Amino acid sequence: LVGPFIKDATVSELHAMMTSGFSTIAGGVLAAYISLGVPSAHLIGASVISAPAALVFAKLLLPETVGHPQSRPIPTDARGRQRTDNTRQRKTEKGRRKARRDGDEAMEMEMEMEMEEDARPKSSDALNTSSSKDHEE
Repeated sequence: LVGPFIKDATVSELHAMMTSGFSTIAGGVLAAYISLGVPSAHLIGASVISAPAALVFAKLLLPETVGHPQSRPIPTDARGRQRTDNTRQRKTEKGRRKARRDGDEAMEMEMEMEMEEDARPKSSDALNTSSSKDHEE
């Protein structure tokens, strides 16, 4: 299906094709899961949803930084060196840093909540403590 396009594809396009291809479920595996009793609607839904998500992450991880050979000419500077779109690269990097920072903050909040839960007396411990005091008196 993609064979004729591989020789002209950029690294970013190859990465997107591979990621999207591996994100979907194979027909044989789908049949095996259905025979094990997994609802087919869930499996097909997950397979359909994963394709666009894979494309998004493939382009986030390896954005297109060079022009495609069949598209408009690649701009060059006075020395003939290729100019890159630094604005897009900066925005992509800024988005990656923000996503990582947001993830770190969420993880810190989760850890703080777990520590607070560990520090609180358990309701069963409080019941056992009060019932043992009643028996002592």
